[in-house]
Amino acid sequence: MTVTVHKAEPAHQGQAIPSAVITIDAAQPADRSPREAAELHQRDARALATVLWTALPGATVDALLAEMLSRRASLLRVPMPPPEGSDRR
Repeated sequence: MTVTVHKAEPAHQGQAIPSAVITIDAAQPADRSPREAAELHQRDARALATVLWTALPGATVDALLAEMLSRRASLLRVPMPPPEGSDRR
């Protein structure tokens, strides 16, 4: 899968915005502890965030965040049980 997007314009003359290539093809290690897995995911997330923050226009970053949160919103729509003794259903 290849996706091509527009990179940011420099804010100041002479400033260069680097092009970026993100390669997603490394297999996850099978024999890792939950802590090691969490650390791996955090490192990957930070690396992605850094390259996207550096290379994308701010409006694209905002739209990407909104798109990703929208895709996860279903997790937030699960109704919470009413407090004990509440009339709320």
